[in-house]
Amino acid sequence: MSSEIRTGVLALAAIAITLWGIKYIQGSNIFSSSKTFYAYYDDIMGVQVGTPVQISGVSVGSVSARDLSVEDRRVKLTFTLEREVPLPKETKAVLATTSPLGDMAIIFEYDQPCQGGAGCAEDGDIFEGVTRGLVESVLGDGGLTSYLEQLKEGMKEIADSLNNGFLSEDAEGPLAESVRDLRGTMSNLKEATGRMNLMLQRSSPALESSLNNMATLTSTLEEQKASIASIIANTDSISQQMVNARLDEAVMQAKATITELNETLVTAKSAMGGVDELVGQLKDGEGTLGMLLQDEELYTNLNALSFSLDSLMVDIQDKPYRYFPLKSRRKVEKYDRQDAQEVNN
Repeated sequence: MSSEIRTGVLALAAIAITLWGIKYIQGSNIFSSSKTFYAYYDDIMGVQVGTPVQISGVSVGSVSARDLSVEDRRVKLTFTLEREVPLPKETKAVLATTSPLGDMAIIFEYDQPCQGGAGCAEDGDIFEGVTRGLVESVLGDGGLTSYLEQLKEGMKEIADSLNNGFLSEDAEGPLAESVRDLRGTMSNLKEATGRMNLMLQRSSPALESSLNNMATLTSTLEEQKASIASIIANTDSISQQMVNARLDEAVMQAKATITELNETLVTAKSAMGGVDELVGQLKDGEGTLGMLLQDEELYTNLNALSFSLDSLMVDIQDKPYRYFPLKSRRKVEKYDRQDAQEVNN
């Protein structure tokens, strides 16, 4: 085999492998038996070639082509199925969002699979194209309305369970008792609120009269604002005058007190001068007191006299029979002998 033939064969093989790779990347395998189906959509929401085709979450093929019809602005999608799956003619090709990140897929939906070829779709058939939004794709058929209905039913079941378990009269347990206590508290509060409303209704005329009087008083004060300001100003002036008058009076009293204090100090100074003069005379021995202070002999005599008087008073206390009443000398000596005998004994 010549080199030209080998080069041609290799070129054809490379072209075939390249075509197979392109088709495989686009989601179709030219070496496997496949079926092709179509569907039309008003908006394909960014579906690309290669978007998977799923049945019950299992990928069975992919989008192999997309074409825009200029006349009605509808988009024709071509689906290539690699698996031999019996699909009924009533199959719906639902374009749905499979994740919150925006991943897209074509989901084939049908009620019952076809049996034995009867009613089964053939290669090249056109399915009904259905577009499903993100909420409806996540929540299923019915979308948010169906989900809210399910949530409502679930909440109703929870409420019924709570009512039977905690709010009924036969319910037991700490929480049930707390609920009953709360119910009693709310009843008492409702009764107290009713009484309060009744009291307010009864006192409404008096309260309204008080509010009217308050409004009248406020209006009167507003009208007499200038007079009140003048009275306050006059009061401030009178208060200041009284403060000044009291201050002047206090200053005069302080001056009089200082004058009297000065006179007292002069009198005290004069008295101190007399005392100094008297002390000088005593030192010099002038007068009776001065002589007593200066004469030592007189002091000695007075001291001896005082000692004698003390001895006499002691003797009178110890032996009063000698002096009261006055006894004769003989009787006194008799009593002295008796005292001496008592001492010796």
